[in-house]
Amino acid sequence: MRYYLYNFILETDICFEMLTECRMEIQEDDNVILLFVNEELEEDPEIILPFKEDITYYLCPRDNKIYVKTKNLKYLYSSLFNIPMSLFSLFKGKAIIHCNAIEFDSALYCFSGNKGIGKTTLAMFLEKYCSIFSDDCVAVDMDCNNLLYGYRAAHTLKLCKTTFDIVMSDRRYEDYFDDISQKASISLPNMDYKRLPIKKMFFLIRGEDKRFVCDKVESVIVKRVLLIQAIVGKDYIPKSVIEIFGHTRLFDEIVERIPFFIVKIPPMSEYNLQIPQFLNTIIEEGARIW
Repeated sequence: MRYYLYNFILETDICFEMLTECRMEIQEDDNVILLFVNEELEEDPEIILPFKEDITYYLCPRDNKIYVKTKNLKYLYSSLFNIPMSLFSLFKGKAIIHCNAIEFDSALYCFSGNKGIGKTTLAMFLEKYCSIFSDDCVAVDMDCNNLLYGYRAAHTLKLCKTTFDIVMSDRRYEDYFDDISQKASISLPNMDYKRLPIKKMFFLIRGEDKRFVCDKVESVIVKRVLLIQAIVGKDYIPKSVIEIFGHTRLFDEIVERIPFFIVKIPPMSEYNLQIPQFLNTIIEEGARIW
C-alpha cells in the first residue's frame, strides 16, 4: 500500500487509516519511503532512535528506508509522523515543522509551541473563520520556482478533554480516547492531499493579559532557535541532530523568507471574544497589539 506522507510517498504493508492513500502510478523521481515493521535490517542505519519505551526506529535515508521494531502498532501510529520523520526529512534536505496550521485565502498560517500550550485548541476556535489544514505537523519544501510550500500528513485531530468538551459537546470523550496520545482522536473527512504556500509562523507562549499579543521576531538567532525547537523539539537536540541541519539549505530559507511571530495567548475563557480580532491581526502584513 502507498500513502501520501507530507512531501513523500510511504510504501508499506501496514494499514494507515489516518493517511490519504496514493493511487497514482509511481514515477522514478518520486520521494518514496519504504517502511518495514519488525523485519530484519538489510543495511546499517544512519540513525537509531529509541523513540518510546516500546518502539525503536532505524532510519536509512540514503536507501529511502525506515525499519521499526515494536510490539504494538499503536506506538507506530502515534510516533512516526513526529521526530522520526523530522530526522529522516532533514537527511533528505527537507523540513517537518511540529505545528498546527490553518488555511486562509489559499495560504497556511502555522502555530507552533511547547507540548500542551494549546495549539489544537486555538486551531479549533479559529476553524469558525477558516479551515484546519493540519493538527500535528507540516512538511516544508521548495518548488521549482523556489516558493516555500507546506504539506500535511494525517487527516486527524487530537483533542484534550477541555477542547473536546467545548467543540464536541454532544459526544463522549471516552469514545474517542487514544491511550497512546492520551487525547481524543477525531477523523477529518474529505481532506485531500495538497500543498499550500506558507504565509507566516507563530510561536505560542502563555501570556498574562486577557488578550492576544503578537510580536514580530526580528532576530535571526531567535528565529533559528525557534525553528530548531519546532522541528525536533526542545528536549531532543543532541549534537548529532544539530549536525543534520547542515544537510539542507531549506532551514535557512525558512528563517530568511517566512515571517516569525511570538504570540502571548490569553486564558481560553477569553477566546470567543478575542479570536475574531486575533485572526484579523495575524493575516495582516504586520502585527499589532490591541
